[in-house]
Amino acid sequence: MVVQATMLSALKPPGAEASTGTPNPAAAAAAAGPVQPKPAQPAERKSEAKAEDIARTVSDAKGVAEAAGASLEFSIDQDSGKTIVRVVDLTTSEVIRQIPSEELLTLARNMTKLEGLLLDQKA
Repeated sequence: MVVQATMLSALKPPGAEASTGTPNPAAAAAAAGPVQPKPAQPAERKSEAKAEDIARTVSDAKGVAEAAGASLEFSIDQDSGKTIVRVVDLTTSEVIRQIPSEELLTLARNMTKLEGLLLDQKA
């Protein structure tokens, strides 16, 4: 019964009250006046904060990997521009896992070459 009264109060026009005597939340918000937006941060400041968050996350991930006997290596594939993450065993220097896999990188490179061929033929 309480749920039904709440649902009904949400459907009433602003300023109307529900049968329980509880004011409509929309009416209360309208009576309070306009909501002042928060001042926007400059784009430069947002990117700095984002870069700091990424650096902190990468540092934390590297710490966890080292505790497990591995290291994380980050690089960018020159042909596809994709970011590559490798998990490498610290004792054997063997690549345990690579994201994206070498097969996917090869596919991305081939698709880029194919796209270039198609564009050359159109021109």
